[in-house]
Amino acid sequence: MKEKEIDFIKKVILDLSKELSLKNLTVFEYINSGGIIKAFLRYRFDTISEHCEYVWIKSNKDFFSSIESGAEYVTKQGKCVFGYVPYLFKSPVSKEREKKFIFRIERFDGKKFTQRDLKKVKTSLEREMKDFYLIDFEEIKESYWRNLNIAASLGRIFAKSVREKEGFKFMMRGLESFFGFDRIRLYRIDEQKNILCGIYSIDRTTRINDISHDTIPMKSGLSTLTDILLGDEDIVCREYIIYLPLKIDYSKVGMLVVDNLLSRVIIKKSHIELLKSFSSLIALAIENIILFEKIQEMSMYDDLTQLPIRRYFNQRFQEEFYRASRFNQRLSLIWIDVDYFKEINDSFGHQVGDVVLKEISQCILRTIRKIDFPCRYGGDEIIILLPQSGKEHAIGLARRLSEEIKRIKIDVSNFGISKDITLTASMGISSYPDDTKNLDELLSRGDEALYWVKSHGKNGVMAYSDIPK
Repeated sequence: MKEKEIDFIKKVILDLSKELSLKNLTVFEYINSGGIIKAFLRYRFDTISEHCEYVWIKSNKDFFSSIESGAEYVTKQGKCVFGYVPYLFKSPVSKEREKKFIFRIERFDGKKFTQRDLKKVKTSLEREMKDFYLIDFEEIKESYWRNLNIAASLGRIFAKSVREKEGFKFMMRGLESFFGFDRIRLYRIDEQKNILCGIYSIDRTTRINDISHDTIPMKSGLSTLTDILLGDEDIVCREYIIYLPLKIDYSKVGMLVVDNLLSRVIIKKSHIELLKSFSSLIALAIENIILFEKIQEMSMYDDLTQLPIRRYFNQRFQEEFYRASRFNQRLSLIWIDVDYFKEINDSFGHQVGDVVLKEISQCILRTIRKIDFPCRYGGDEIIILLPQSGKEHAIGLARRLSEEIKRIKIDVSNFGISKDITLTASMGISSYPDDTKNLDELLSRGDEALYWVKSHGKNGVMAYSDIPK
């Protein structure tokens, strides 16, 4: 029972007691079709108090049929006489909101209630309860405004999530704060790999977990999630769990899964309807975040060489340097400069210069490890960041790269030269912590090593610690 409903019935009890001079009254709610009524209020000695009492009316056939049909019924045990007067509230909003109350008038002098007594109670009760429906309308109005506020707030969340670097997390926190589910999981479809990928989950503690390891091939029979996504249903509701496919037009982009499996609280229908109404916005937010990430990724890479740009390198360099100092690991970098690049541009034009940079970049990408991070630092300068690598490894990689670059041949026959031009590069190396324990100095000492090579004939490799003093 809701607080407003109880307050209303308390007023009804007081009005009935005054009008009909009732001294004892108990109010029950019919709680299930199994024939059980449960008391929640009692009036004694001019005082209303909460009361808990269960009566199994199905044990008495006449009693049960009277209450079921809405007729009054009288029982007597010694001098205790009870008159049961049912009242059925029919909600103008929904049949699911219907309630049946039983008002029990009581006397303890052994005198029976007459049918006239019961009819008077019934008539007064119907008059007093006629405005009970207003509570329903008030609740609907509150729910309406609450949902509008939630809708506006969620709309702001979804809009902001497009601009946030960690938009998915922001969206998950927003959903959890409004709905309070035990757990929310978010998945998206990777169309290229044809798999369903986990993104994040969040629980009541608002702790966000990365569930990217949770991947499911988009084939039927492998998982409830993919079976639902491959089906035609807009939403699948179980007692404690909701599966919501996320679609834009007719294209499915992911799935939202919410549950109360831990608390065993049945999910409210109003929450289900609200989630359904926002499914397209959630789907749009997912697609926008993915597009935003792609745009960011594109802005982090050089169009010509497909290598990360300087801004991206600076961010990654700080992360790797922190990791190396935090976990006592080594970190090296190779600073590369293409020999005679200006002369190539001046002699053959920037188109040939672009080909040179492309070829050298591809050579680097073929040679380095997955954890290594190359970057076009500016012009013809390229830096390779080597996590978990000391000077020896960096020198070995630089020498291999030097040999690979020498094998590159650039066709310049359009300029009347029958012979292909070959390339060389100068490379400087610096290492943490051997050369320095300072981030900026690690870069500058790599540059010093590169300058030494360029000023001593080019086409070579030099580590900072090996520069002759």
